[in-house]
Parts: sequence; C-alpha cells; structure tokens
Amino acid sequence: MLWIGMYIALASLVCILAMVAELVHGFRSRMLWFPSKYFSINSASLTVISVAMKLPVDLTGSMPGYVDQMAKLGSMAFMCTMMANLLPSLGTMESNELLSNLAAVSVQVITLVVNVCIQMQTGAVSISTHKEDPRIIQLTSPTHISTHPNPVLPFIYVVLFVFLLIVYICSSLAILKD
Repeated sequence: MLWIGMYIALASLVCILAMVAELVHGFRSRMLWFPSKYFSINSASLTVISVAMKLPVDLTGSMPGYVDQMAKLGSMAFMCTMMANLLPSLGTMESNELLSNLAAVSVQVITLVVNVCIQMQTGAVSISTHKEDPRIIQLTSPTHISTHPNPVLPFIYVVLFVFLLIVYICSSLAILKD
C-alpha cells in the first residue's frame, strides 16, 4: 500500500509542477490567462491524471479513517482544479485531437462521478458528524465506518465535475473547425 501511495503522490506532484510552470510562464510573459505550454490535454497528461485520481475512484476499500476521507475529498478538489487549468488547452487543438481528448476526459469524469455517487450512497465517502474527534474514534475503533454520513461536500464536487464537463463540451463545440 505504501508504494501505491508514493505512486499517486508522484503523479500528483507532476500535475502540480506542470500547473505551477504554466502559472509562472503566464506571469513572466504578462498574459492574463494560463498558456497551454506545459499542462495540456494529451495522452500523457490524461494518464498521469488517472493515476492521481485513484483514491476517489477506488471502490474496493472503505477507507473509514478521517485522513482517508480527507484524501478522497482532496483528490476530488484536485481534479476540479486540474480540469479548470486544462480548459485553455482546448483552443490549441485540431478537430480530431480535440474530439479524442474530449472523449477521454468525458470517460474519466463520468467514471469519477459514478464512483463518487456509489460511494456517497454506500457511505464510503463522508465526513463524520460525531461530536467526538474522528481521529480519536479511528484510533479506538479502526474498523469504524461512520453511521452518520454527510455527503454535502462530495455532492458539491460531483456537481462541479458535471458543470466543468458541460463547459468542456460546449467549448469544444464552439472551437471545432471543419
């Protein structure tokens, strides 16, 4: 399990470094937008993003601990950030490349949304609403799964994923060239 965590952390670090490089490049060239030089939608970036999104789409483990739940929610926030930063790269693509990358992003986002919805329904992703500190509950009962799920934050992320996907699709339709 340690190697998987290191693998996910490395993939996330690569995405973060690419987004920071875009930010620095944009500020240095005095652009009011993030150029798509280092972090754009292509097969390599989509592979790294799918590795970084392993935690929220993992249906095999309940991950009941407080830190585990925060890792899942943090991964979902990270995916929203990456989708927002990848949006300007749509304008630099040709029609065929745009359609294939949009299809890949759509499959990835729909898979993420469905898995998070399944986890919200089963209570695998939630925030504990107990009055006690959830970390203490985890230490005293490592097999504890919250019986009081609070799916508000994961629901907000699901809505944001769907909204960003709609923005991607509408932008792609506007950008398509004959």
